[in-house]
Amino acid sequence: MAKRGLSKEVIILEAKDEIRETGYENFSLRGLARRLGIKTASLYNHIDNYNELREGIIILVLQEMTRKIREEIDKTNGKDALLKFAVSYRSYAKQFPNLYQMIMMIPNLHSDKLNDCSFAMMNELYTVLKEYYPVLEDRVHFARMFRSGIHGFINLEQAGYFSLPQANVDDSFRYLTYTLADCLTVPDHLKQ
Repeated sequence: MAKRGLSKEVIILEAKDEIRETGYENFSLRGLARRLGIKTASLYNHIDNYNELREGIIILVLQEMTRKIREEIDKTNGKDALLKFAVSYRSYAKQFPNLYQMIMMIPNLHSDKLNDCSFAMMNELYTVLKEYYPVLEDRVHFARMFRSGIHGFINLEQAGYFSLPQANVDDSFRYLTYTLADCLTVPDHLKQ
């Protein structure tokens, strides 16, 4: 019999909170069940499998990131919006490093729901880029470059690099994002 008040949504939220607090590498269904005050087998009254649980957590993470990015870039455009996208993206990763790392699981889960949520976040970037790159393929090229730059920076920062006292890490991030934003120009093949 299912515990009163327990649902798939509650389980996903609790799992997300546990991962946020202790890290994905320390997460277990047994620990989640203990946190919820139930037996591990009881989780399966609400979720089909472990992948469904991971998918639910990552969907929440992507929705939170998208909402924060949208709030930041609202009423801006061009390079300013691009810079705000980067700052918001990094801010989420710094505030919730354990959750941020989970988005790297998306390709391995082969989930249309996750792909849709991921696209919704990236669509915020594609919208910013549309005035510079009317052709979707060009937007995708720039977005890949831009996101690779900020994601690479975030991963190195989270791994403990950038410890030299001679340069402030936030300034280094601004240096990166401003340099990438300066690449934002209409390609020659689109100029008339």
